[in-house]
Order: sequence, then C-alpha cells, then structure tokens
Amino acid sequence: MRAIDWPAPRGSIVLLVLALATGAVAAGGAIRFHDEAVRGYERQKARFASTRARYRAIDDQRRLIETWLPPFRALQAAGVIGEERRLAWIETLRASAARVGLPSLRYRIERRAAYEAGFVFDGVWRPFATVVRLEAGLLHEGDLVRLIRELTARDTGLHRIERCDVRRAGPGFVMRPGAVNLSAECDLRWITFARPEERT
Repeated sequence: MRAIDWPAPRGSIVLLVLALATGAVAAGGAIRFHDEAVRGYERQKARFASTRARYRAIDDQRRLIETWLPPFRALQAAGVIGEERRLAWIETLRASAARVGLPSLRYRIERRAAYEAGFVFDGVWRPFATVVRLEAGLLHEGDLVRLIRELTARDTGLHRIERCDVRRAGPGFVMRPGAVNLSAECDLRWITFARPEERT
C-alpha cells in the first residue's frame, strides 16, 4: 500500500473547509436577514393595520358629521344649543301679548341654571334652564290659552310651561277691551344646551 501524498489534497481540503465556513457564514447571514425581513414585514403590517384603522375612524367621523351637522346647526339657529336668546324671548313675549291683545304683561327672567332632565348626558353639551316669570292681566281665561298658543307658534326654541295660577282681579266681570278681569302668574322654562363653561 502506497503512502498518501498529503501535500496534493491539502490544498483541496483547505479550500473545502474555507468553502464550508463561507457557506455557514452565508447561511447564518441569510437566516438573520430572513428573520429581520420577517420582523420588518410584521412591523409594516402592524403599521398598515393601524393606519387603515385610523382612516376608517376618520371616515366614520366624517359620516357622523355629515349626518348630524345639519340638525345641530338647525338647533343652534333655533336657539336650543349655545347662547341664550333672552332678547328674542322678550320680543316673542311682547309680540304674542300684542297679538292676543292682553291688557297687561310683566315678566322677570331668572338666571340660567343646570336643568335636571332625569337622565344622564354623556356629551359636552348639558341642559340648562332659564325660568321666565310672567304676570298677565286677562280679559277672560281664553286670553291665557291664546297667549300660550302664540308663544308656541312664535318660539322656535325649546320651552315648557311649569305652572300657571289664575285668580279673579276684582269682584265683578267687566266686558270691555283692556279690562283686567283675571290675573295669571305663570312660570315658563326655556331649555338650552351649552357646555358647562359657557353657561353664563
């Protein structure tokens, strides 16, 4: 048996070892690159999902605004939402009394206060109420009914009559224009919605 001539295959063995080492390094790099690429993909996927969710939320908000903005603006124009319209209320009272032909009408407007509606409001807009105390001289009880109808027809806001007390003004009944046979005391409550910090 001949002895192996090691110098001849030594170069090939060295090249093989170098090739295997290079392959192992390349394989390790490829695995790390693959893992990093997968992590990058997952990050981009999560970012895309988050962006898509934000756009969906924006679309939902846009649809809500398009649906509810016109009614909201209508309520603002009617004086239900936002600032009190005390001057408009006074003009409505005076015009209604003049149309009915009341012999006399006096009123006093109280301060705006929080209104207990009986249920909880979640939004930033809260209900507030302003009591208007009326003292009216009436020719007969039909004048009060007509006054209430006129107020309801003329006022575009939100109000309710809390109470009305009617008493005789004198011992007899005088049937002539301008005579005061009955006196009425009524509390009207104008209801508005405002942010708590804007309720003054």
